[in-house]
Amino acid sequence: DTPSFFTESATAAMRESDLVLLVGSLDLGTIKNMKACLIIMDKLNFSRAKLKLVLNRVGKEFGVYPKDIEATLKMPIFVTIPADAKSVLTGLNQGVPAAYSLPDSDFGRSFQMLANAVAGGAREVELPVKKKGFFARVFA
Repeated sequence: DTPSFFTESATAAMRESDLVLLVGSLDLGTIKNMKACLIIMDKLNFSRAKLKLVLNRVGKEFGVYPKDIEATLKMPIFVTIPADAKSVLTGLNQGVPAAYSLPDSDFGRSFQMLANAVAGGAREVELPVKKKGFFARVFA
């Protein structure tokens, strides 16, 4: 993870990385910043081959669609993470990452896809065993 601006250390880390994820959302301010980021990266001669676009909080209600982002940035989307407040809140309330708390949700599956894509292939990620709740343990 890097700050939202270019620093010497962040730039050096990105140069040494095999894969750089540009993460953004569907709001116009973020789209403008992603476009500016790509312009700077091009001027710094970053390889577009190792740069991948991830869209976070994607939903139909925003009025901007992933295809619009691809056209604006002239770059394909690598993975989309859906807007899924229910899964995120469930994970927070259970004290575990949302991708683990509801692995079969759209949110959980999108993180599985991201992990597989980053790892270079379709591999199963072993999820932690869910603990039984307090009452299930007491009355089992």
